[in-house]
Amino acid sequence: MGVVGEPKTRHSARVIPLDATQVRELKRWKLACPPTQGRLVFPSARGGCVPAVGCSRQLRFLLARCGLERPELAAFRWHDLRHTFASHALAGGMTLIDVSRLLGHSTPTVTATVYSHALPDRETERREQLDTRYAVRR
Repeated sequence: MGVVGEPKTRHSARVIPLDATQVRELKRWKLACPPTQGRLVFPSARGGCVPAVGCSRQLRFLLARCGLERPELAAFRWHDLRHTFASHALAGGMTLIDVSRLLGHSTPTVTATVYSHALPDRETERREQLDTRYAVRR
């Protein structure tokens, strides 16, 4: 079973921003769950921590129930949701620093190394900025 303890690093402890709908749904879920030791939000059926392999198995089961049973998802893990979020956030324009903080990386360099493939190509934007700044004025 999983063990609840202190985070690995000082960057691991962080606040995850949620919108009002997410907070409302989590509160509703928590009220429907029996009390657990350690105030777990998503406890196992016995009230303890769910092992990582159990989370991934349940996730694949839910994906299949949603009609997303595809060979490429056979090895999909719970942790892959983190990678999906980070890639989408960066591709959508969220700053590297903000994504790094949300992920709890020690520096934005770590985030850039792992997720450089998701950074949007801004070549045209950079050229326009340079042209505006350094264009010869007549």
